Amino acid sequence: ATVPAIGIKFNNTDPPYGRAPGAAPQSTVADAASMISLFSSAASQVLSRLMSSQNQAAFDLYYKAFQGLTKTSSRATYARAFTDAKVAENLLAKNLRTLLQPQPGQQAMWMNNIPGNEKVQAMTDALIVTANAFKLGLTSQVTIPVFMDDPHGAFTDVARAGRIADGTARVLQAFMDDLASEKEPTCSTRPLSDNVVLTVSGDLPKDPFTRANWPDATPGSSNWIYVMSNGYIKPGWHGDVKEDSKTLFNPRTGALDGAQGEE
Repeated sequence: ATVPAIGIKFNNTDPPYGRAPGAAPQSTVADAASMISLFSSAASQVLSRLMSSQNQAAFDLYYKAFQGLTKTSSRATYARAFTDAKVAENLLAKNLRTLLQPQPGQQAMWMNNIPGNEKVQAMTDALIVTANAFKLGLTSQVTIPVFMDDPHGAFTDVARAGRIADGTARVLQAFMDDLASEKEPTCSTRPLSDNVVLTVSGDLPKDPFTRANWPDATPGSSNWIYVMSNGYIKPGWHGDVKEDSKTLFNPRTGALDGAQGEE
């Protein structure tokens, strides 16, 4: 990927990023619009030169022909350098801004026209740009901050909380549906959505039975998991909680199993 890992900042702070040996560095940006700027070519916007598609195509053909005439074009030791140069030239001759940015009405369509929330809207724009970048093979990972607030007041306006939840669900579904419509760049027999891993890290679990303060605890210190699966593992809720009890799950089957102990 041209930019292997991208992180969108929150309050001018870089998102968490590990330091595994050999990991590509993370490129951080302020928002979705800034992410587009990572790939937007200034050269392609020069009005009298590369603005027209005909000039872009001519420049591309000229560069590849010139590269093919060099003495080292057939040497394996130069292959990586030539490949990188071709990728750089391809990006130079294209204005990727128009390919990456959300199209008119796309944000509303992804949110299913649910009354807007500025944080859901920001997430939507970031996911639209991410999906477009994935389709073009420009990046392999994007970290997006969402909400980043205190949820304790959610039940003071249940209708609003419901709209935010519905909007979030609609956007995530639209993101996966969009990727499902494209082929994986490195494996044309599979949809791009098959190779996308979505992880969500959030606040600690709450007590779902105490509406007043929604305290930072769960019944019996229980922990349960919801899995959205592509078919390789059991989807849905794993474990169950009630106001005065909990039921753990069998890690082999995912089924409820109260005999699994209290760990």
